[in-house]
Amino acid sequence: MSFITFLAASKFVPVIIWQTKGGVSLPTVSAGDRLSEDEFQQNVVNKLHVDGPIFVFLQDSLSFEDFTLYGTARHALSSKNAFSNLEKILDSYSSTVFPSVESPGNVVTALAKGRDIVKVIDDETSIDNARNKILVFNLATTEFDNNRERALKTNDEIIGKVMKREIGRAHV
Repeated sequence: MSFITFLAASKFVPVIIWQTKGGVSLPTVSAGDRLSEDEFQQNVVNKLHVDGPIFVFLQDSLSFEDFTLYGTARHALSSKNAFSNLEKILDSYSSTVFPSVESPGNVVTALAKGRDIVKVIDDETSIDNARNKILVFNLATTEFDNNRERALKTNDEIIGKVMKREIGRAHV
């Protein structure tokens, strides 16, 4: 099972890809690397061969500054860490973080490779027969929220909830 977080609205945004089972080894990236939309599709997306569902989480905006301001770097021992679920995932599974990718949401259709793309209404939606589907979760907007930290934490909780549920299904 692969889970891919694409953060789509901003021009260049981080992309996080993790896999719960082995899979394709992804290229290594450096902190300052920027990938154009074409480079991301050719060098990453086209090399993903996933047996099982693909989960895509789309968020309107995110930057590495958000991780610094609202993540472990600032709130290591606090419940205020807005990315606690995402950080647990990155610690638990094979993952790659692409620090800056141009409009990654535009390449979701390239992931399809004969799969159905299903836009999931909310994290409570039950997805039957998800095996060969791409499930797209449009997370709540965060860019103009008066409490950005709370909005990021809410989206992180959705990612954690979906992961827990789907990984539980995979082990049944």
